[in-house]
Amino acid sequence: MIHQTRRSLLLGGHALLIATLAKAQPSLSAGRRDDYLRTQDLPHFLGRYQKALGARLDTPGLERQVSSGTLREKGADKVALLTWELPGKFRIEKDGKAIVGALAGLPAPAIPGVSSEDDDDLLESLFLDRAESALYNVVNGAAVRVIGYQVGTQRGRVPGYAGPYFDIFDITAKADAKANSPSRSKRYIFDSMSGLLQRVVYVTVKPSGTQAVSTVFSQWAKIQNDFLPGVIERSIDQVSVARFTATSQGLAARTADGKLDRP
Repeated sequence: MIHQTRRSLLLGGHALLIATLAKAQPSLSAGRRDDYLRTQDLPHFLGRYQKALGARLDTPGLERQVSSGTLREKGADKVALLTWELPGKFRIEKDGKAIVGALAGLPAPAIPGVSSEDDDDLLESLFLDRAESALYNVVNGAAVRVIGYQVGTQRGRVPGYAGPYFDIFDITAKADAKANSPSRSKRYIFDSMSGLLQRVVYVTVKPSGTQAVSTVFSQWAKIQNDFLPGVIERSIDQVSVARFTATSQGLAARTADGKLDRP
């Protein structure tokens, strides 16, 4: 049962193969049953956020998401291709190279590709901060704490406030599958009406000091009856450092092509 709270909280601040994805056949998508994420696998209060995304987390034949678009970082635009596949493998192609990775709890790729610290930070926002990743982490033992339901950013401050309202959770998990990957506590902020993830905020520690990180998911679009974010933006200390804008997206069956195991 979802309880409302009266608390107020101020929340801080190429097109490659996409066209054929909808026609892809699920002949290679069998997978193990535990590769899929079902509502009954989750705590009861998180099930609606799995349902909000659509059928892809528990339906054979929809395991792979591919998004082609423009990545803006360091003031320059470049073409990027993102691939995310159940139960949590991912790949980015940009700058003439590819980097692969996986969620904590999965085997780390033997050859992930050459990445800089900036690349690792980008991968965290593009893949590890996703709602899918958060839900998988919870199933695999991540600690979760309810902050509030129906939280209004300006409730009590604006007469007749009518929204927006958010459901907010803190989830603590290892960042990814790398052996030296740190655990982080992140705040996940979901839209109360749609159940779709809007923002993730957390703090990272760098040699230069701590950084306040925000990953914003916006322009959600219905793709093959599921919902995918059209824009993912990473900010540090309220300054945007990377923004991916999808120009084409699709869902397809898992494919044994090795692309998610090596660059």
